[in-house]
Amino acid sequence: MQLERLRAIRAQSGDTAQFTVLTGRRRVGKTELVKHAYARNGFVYLFVSRKSEPDLVEGFIEEFNRAFPDVVSNEIRTLEGFFREVFKFAHGTNLTVFINEFQDFSRVNPSLFSVLQGLWDREHDRCRLDLVVCGSVNSVVAEVKRDRRRMDLDVLRRKFAVFSKAFSIPIAMTPEFVGLSLDDM
Repeated sequence: MQLERLRAIRAQSGDTAQFTVLTGRRRVGKTELVKHAYARNGFVYLFVSRKSEPDLVEGFIEEFNRAFPDVVSNEIRTLEGFFREVFKFAHGTNLTVFINEFQDFSRVNPSLFSVLQGLWDREHDRCRLDLVVCGSVNSVVAEVKRDRRRMDLDVLRRKFAVFSKAFSIPIAMTPEFVGLSLDDM
């Protein structure tokens, strides 16, 4: 069910941008679920490591330009600049960008959540972007509940919650959590 749901969201992004939040406990298979769901269409995978912002941006540009050569300038040094280019590119190209460990942006640049909110508010109706972000449920939920001003909950179009590692297939999720809003957490 979750694979089909992610694929349906990807298909919707051909008409209008989609923002999907995938959360769950650590090591339950969130990343593998996304990789499996988007294997046919391809996606840009960005891992938020604990680096300086310029170093993280350099890696993001390299990864993005591997999929779409020379789209993002190597001169960009900020996450805001990088995401501006991604949104601009998505005006004419349907693409999926998967950001893993999304919650760690708060360590790299705490204002990035507001920046992304602004970009989303201005650009989502003109983009063909499937933006999928992933993080552990404990850190994401705590972050959002602690400071609701930094990430307007209306921006988050979809939410999945991975429930238990006890399932025999690590990417299995419980249907009762699919489609909950962050207000339901």
